[in-house]
Amino acid sequence: MYNSSTFFFRSTFLFLSSVISLISQHQILVWLLIWSNLVSFTYAASPVQHSFPSIPFSTFSDTIQLIFGSNISLATVLAVTFTLFENPDLLNLHFCQQQRIYHGENKVQISGWITALGNAVVNQLGNKRTQTLFSETELAREPNQTEIVNLLAGKLDTLAACLKLSVYDDEGGYKGKLLPISHSKIEPAYVICPTSFMCETQNCNPRSLLQSTKDRDIPMVTLIKGQTVHQHVPVLTGKCPSCQTLYAADHERFEDTSTIQNTFKQVYLNSAKYLKIGQSLWADRGFATSAINAMYNFHSSASAYSEYWNNTYGTDQI
Repeated sequence: MYNSSTFFFRSTFLFLSSVISLISQHQILVWLLIWSNLVSFTYAASPVQHSFPSIPFSTFSDTIQLIFGSNISLATVLAVTFTLFENPDLLNLHFCQQQRIYHGENKVQISGWITALGNAVVNQLGNKRTQTLFSETELAREPNQTEIVNLLAGKLDTLAACLKLSVYDDEGGYKGKLLPISHSKIEPAYVICPTSFMCETQNCNPRSLLQSTKDRDIPMVTLIKGQTVHQHVPVLTGKCPSCQTLYAADHERFEDTSTIQNTFKQVYLNSAKYLKIGQSLWADRGFATSAINAMYNFHSSASAYSEYWNNTYGTDQI
């Protein structure tokens, strides 16, 4: 007998077999991608994550200064650190090889796994940035490429241990498999505001713009940035104290003096970074472009794309 999962996959296979003679190879690939996405959406559970490492910044700073060169930049530090965060499976393999659990196993401090990761870091950073990972004493020995990778592998092992990414404690006890690291604790705070930083009207000197929205009146909206939904994002408006022109994130409102009765006109900006698409919903250019392209290329309606996006990336709060 077939269970529901087996029946689903068998039905999918029979369906694809029946249409294989009617569609091109390109269309077959599209169908397979669509079905694989549906299967993963239906049966895959939400990924479980580990919380972001909770260590004092002083500990992290001391470790960086101890193992890396004194000229290392913040960008390089972050690149190396997030390389460790984004490769939990490799760290599981590496730290497991540092333990001798079964008879016949060899305990290796610097495994081939962490060495391969070090080689990837060198390729990613390039020669100039890679040199900042080493002290003057280490560079004075003029290490070759293999020695550089091996030295870096040891540094990555030390940094991973500092960040508590090891699956074993100090006494060799197994703590559990390292899962993908959640970035929720380091999510930035987004604010929607004008891209102009000074007044741009012809009859007004370039003056700094004032933040004109009162604290109690600042709207809190939902922002779709790429494929991520951010809640409670404030929207700010700028104002020129001289000509009273209002500068919003997606439009400008100015007084038209060409008529007898001065009226206010509103102009939307082609260069806007964010666009208001609902009463309390904003989106960035990446999301807006993907929505337009999807509706044009697949001949879908706005409601159809909205349903697709909510099922794939969205939440019930949108």
